[in-house]
Amino acid sequence: MMSDAATVIFDVSSGVLIERRLWIAIFVACICIPLACLRSLNALRFTAAMSMFFVVYLIFVIIAYISFPGLDPCNGTPIEKCEGETQMVSFSKDTLKILSIFIFGFTCHQNIFSICNEIKDNTEKRVNIVIVIAISTALAAYILIAVFG
Repeated sequence: MMSDAATVIFDVSSGVLIERRLWIAIFVACICIPLACLRSLNALRFTAAMSMFFVVYLIFVIIAYISFPGLDPCNGTPIEKCEGETQMVSFSKDTLKILSIFIFGFTCHQNIFSICNEIKDNTEKRVNIVIVIAISTALAAYILIAVFG
């Protein structure tokens, strides 16, 4: 997406400015590394709030997409032509690319130690409340996206 924007902003059609890897490196250097070097999770509260805003925004976009058929680019097109070929199970080298994302989703639980250290008066009951709220929020988002998306 940034390479497409760079072609318009900088008026170039080739060169280093439209390289995807350059924009990923700039994003990592300017945003990811500084956020990863913060001393406490409390410093990430604004970033976390912004990410929650985007999750809620995504849910609203999905609900709007399903509620207003005019937004569907495939409206009136036979579903076979619009969706393309689908398979129930597919194993290829692309599966390995997606597998890393799937595994990352289940390895975020190591953050519980940092979260426990940040909670004031971290009793077992308070930690359990934080866990239930986090899982419930994620479950609600997954259910809304699954139902409407």
